[in-house]
Amino acid sequence: QARSNELDRRLETIGRSVKRSIYLEYEAARQKEQALGSRVGSLQSAALNEQDRGVQYAVLKRVADTNRALYDSLLERFNELNASAGAASNNISLVDRAEIPYSPSSPNIPFNMLIATVLGLLAAGGFVFMREYFDDVIRSPEDVESKLGLPMLGLIPLVEDDVDAELRDSKSPMSESYHSLVTNLLYSTSSGLPETLLVTSASEGQGKSTTAKALALDLARLGRSVLLVDADLRRPTLHRQIDNKNELGLTALLAGQADIDSVLLPGPVSNLTYMTALPIPPEPSLLLGGGRLPEILGKLKSRYDAVIVDGPPMLGLSDAAMLSSHVDGVLIMADASGFHRGAVKSTVRRLKMVNAQVLGVVVTKFDPKGAGGEYSYYGYNYYQYEGGRSS
Repeated sequence: QARSNELDRRLETIGRSVKRSIYLEYEAARQKEQALGSRVGSLQSAALNEQDRGVQYAVLKRVADTNRALYDSLLERFNELNASAGAASNNISLVDRAEIPYSPSSPNIPFNMLIATVLGLLAAGGFVFMREYFDDVIRSPEDVESKLGLPMLGLIPLVEDDVDAELRDSKSPMSESYHSLVTNLLYSTSSGLPETLLVTSASEGQGKSTTAKALALDLARLGRSVLLVDADLRRPTLHRQIDNKNELGLTALLAGQADIDSVLLPGPVSNLTYMTALPIPPEPSLLLGGGRLPEILGKLKSRYDAVIVDGPPMLGLSDAAMLSSHVDGVLIMADASGFHRGAVKSTVRRLKMVNAQVLGVVVTKFDPKGAGGEYSYYGYNYYQYEGGRSS
């Protein structure tokens, strides 16, 4: 039994050895098969790449053949052109013989003179037109209507002496000019003289305060009840012409610190009443735009035949624009000694923006001797009366 068991064990060991060797041979064969398969795949990829390169080579070869054929044809054509250019015949023939000129063909002096004359006239006309168009200096009263588009209602002469003395003399050249201005104002609107009239200017020093005072005096002498209001709340001047320079005026009325009767002052003639601008407020624009101005002007219109408002200048301030929107008419002062239409046009534009009724322009400080034309002919002698007394 022991030998039988021993033989069985040996048989089993030999069987396992045989199976192990057979398995190892199988694994080796399988790995060899896989290696061969990988080799076959790489060879197939190489074959495909070789085919692609063959196709590309064929395409490039065909393009090269085409380019070579084109090059050959161009080279042949180039050689033909060189050969024909070298063998070309001369096609120049004599048509006519040149003749010696007896007069110069250029320059043509009469023609050039004609062209120069025409061009000179055009240049001169253009220069005159441009200068006239861009020239904004007012040199004569006619320039007011032609350059500003506004009627000239008055022409106040230049007075080198005392202005107040000239105004007191009813026959002086200045007084006569203001009489003419009042007459023009009486016919400036369809209803006659505006009940409320604002006198303003583009800038200071144009004579608006003097004109407002002269208009008030003339209207009072005509028998109308007139109120002269100093509405220049920044630089008032009317209070300097009365005895009590601290009297309350328009500012106190607008601020509600006084009533109308307490701010009215008697003027130098009957039917003439003054209203100063005192006291000077810290913010005049806010005071004029507070809403009491239309109410006050309405009450003053019911009391007087004419209310003359001496306003501030227009440019740089909003006071005159607010005043102009509440009056019946606006009169613009312009200093003839040095004002330009640009400033006056800016004033007119601002007045039109607030729908103000601009009546016209009054030219002040006009010197007839320096204006030329008909004005230099009259001079100051036009205002001299018989008997040698100057008015």
